[in-house]
Amino acid sequence: MKERAPNERAPRRRKRPHPALTYLSPVVKFVAFSCLLWGGGYGLAHYLRESPNYRIQHILVQGASILSPDTIVQASQVSRADNIFFLDPRVIAERVQALPRIKSCAVTRIFPDVIALAIEERLAVATLVVNNRTYEIDASGVILEEVPAGAPYVGPLLALHPPISTVAPGEPVDRPELAEGLAVWKAYAATRMAAVTPVDELAVYDDNDIRMYCATLPFEIRWGRGDYDVQARRLDILWQELEGRLPCTEYLDLRFGRDLACK
Repeated sequence: MKERAPNERAPRRRKRPHPALTYLSPVVKFVAFSCLLWGGGYGLAHYLRESPNYRIQHILVQGASILSPDTIVQASQVSRADNIFFLDPRVIAERVQALPRIKSCAVTRIFPDVIALAIEERLAVATLVVNNRTYEIDASGVILEEVPAGAPYVGPLLALHPPISTVAPGEPVDRPELAEGLAVWKAYAATRMAAVTPVDELAVYDDNDIRMYCATLPFEIRWGRGDYDVQARRLDILWQELEGRLPCTEYLDLRFGRDLACK
């Protein structure tokens, strides 16, 4: 063993920190950091919420041709008091799509202060008869709005049998007869005959008994069995070949393939 010189002092031992302090030190640091982070986040959120720089200044409406932009903005419930950071595009879209005329709505936030509403409107293709009242409907059978008595209406009148008792704007009509009637109308509207012979009414009893009435024809046209595009093409060819002078007085039946029945 090495001996110390008389004037040489023994080295001091470094005291070890208490185990509790060793454990507490990282915890204290974490808590302090968390408080700092929370405080900074709170301050940032407060700034974003209260700053006038992020208040909505412009609401853009794209795709509106039937409804007015003011109607759509009112339905969105977005105003200049709203903050762009705290608006939910999905909620806004649902509000706008609650309008019967709106098929879809895409909402885009354009920072710092613009909301853009890109809409697709439902277009009326025919008019449904319900208890002596008439309602415009789109191609999927959604009720759009009631047509005032005596006002012009879109497309033919669709009369379902048995008749519908009640409808409400914005709701689809879940009747297979309506889908059949709309399919017939779509097929006929694509013909050249339709341009000179408009349809006044479609009476739909079932998928094999659909009767079309035109004011310029003395007979009804009978459709059914689902192959409406084929039936429409055959009708159009016959119409062109005979130059519109069909020898029918009661009905023209399209339901028997190439054998068109005329009476």
